[in-house]
Amino acid sequence: MIFLKENRLPFLLDRTNRDRVFARNRVRHRLLPTLAKFYNPKIKHLLANLESICAEIQDYLDTVSRAAFRACGGAHEHGNKVTLRLEALERLHPAIRREVLLKALENLKGSLKRFAYEHVSSVVEMIRSEEDGLECHLPGLVTVKKRGKNLEFVLKRR
Repeated sequence: MIFLKENRLPFLLDRTNRDRVFARNRVRHRLLPTLAKFYNPKIKHLLANLESICAEIQDYLDTVSRAAFRACGGAHEHGNKVTLRLEALERLHPAIRREVLLKALENLKGSLKRFAYEHVSSVVEMIRSEEDGLECHLPGLVTVKKRGKNLEFVLKRR
């Protein structure tokens, strides 16, 4: 709302905006007023600022990780496989490494739907491991394989 007001943009109210069945409405109608009343009356403004800062950070991470993805050898192979060089991945800052892994998944699947923090963390643990030949099975028929000097993301077609 703050953004809309500051930029004099219209907004639309539909019947679901007040339905407390939806978590977003419980946050808007119960949690935020409680936080404003008992903790900080400027909570909505602070959260809007945080959202803006996070968007800038994510934009920067996207730019840096796109270049890092290419530097790690990220490229499609036959439409069902993405290969990254382990040595290059290991040199990356952990935040950029995680973003590169997400880029590999997104390139393979077209979206990050169904992938969670735990899935990427499993792949990070594979990278850290001294063992070769490890495999990790992820949602959407994706298997990540640690093979020699590479990390392979393979999409099994039905």
